[in-house]
Amino acid sequence: MADAAGKSKLSSEGKKMVRVQQEYIDGLLARRPIKPFPFIPEEIIQRQDPKEQEETRALQAMIAAHIKVVRDEEEDILEQYRVKGYAETEVEVEDNEE
Repeated sequence: MADAAGKSKLSSEGKKMVRVQQEYIDGLLARRPIKPFPFIPEEIIQRQDPKEQEETRALQAMIAAHIKVVRDEEEDILEQYRVKGYAETEVEVEDNEE
């Protein structure tokens, strides 16, 4: 989450903890409550041929998994902010960035 990065401190090799910028946190708070992703209803999927049904369900499962990861990360940031008044996240860094 390099775009949310502010102050930083070194962590394990190849990673460092960075402070999340207040503007990013404010943006997360402004988007609450989050509306659900508009998945294709099962009734419509069932009208597709069987191969398309399988592909549509697989694609929706992949999207749902990605959304869960992103929302879990956002919720972690907001929980840290509620508890500590700020949040940090771990980011990958290349040797030349340290």
